[in-house]
Amino acid sequence: PYDPLNIFLKPLGATAIMGAALYLAKKLQPSSRLITLLLILFGFAVYAAAALLLGALRKEDIQPLKQRLRRKKQPK
Repeated sequence: PYDPLNIFLKPLGATAIMGAALYLAKKLQPSSRLITLLLILFGFAVYAAAALLLGALRKEDIQPLKQRLRRKKQPK
């Protein structure tokens, strides 16, 4: 079923939270290549956390990724 709240609004909310966090973090940090890379990682982490909290990203959605990572870690 078509559910605009889950399809558009929850991811939009997670994006807004990430944008605000990155805006504030950028204002507090000097500009450099290293800082830019760290901000990208920070943005990813904030988006993932916000998406999980808002319900835009469910644990079932990330289960296949966890399984793939576990398979790569196992020795052959």
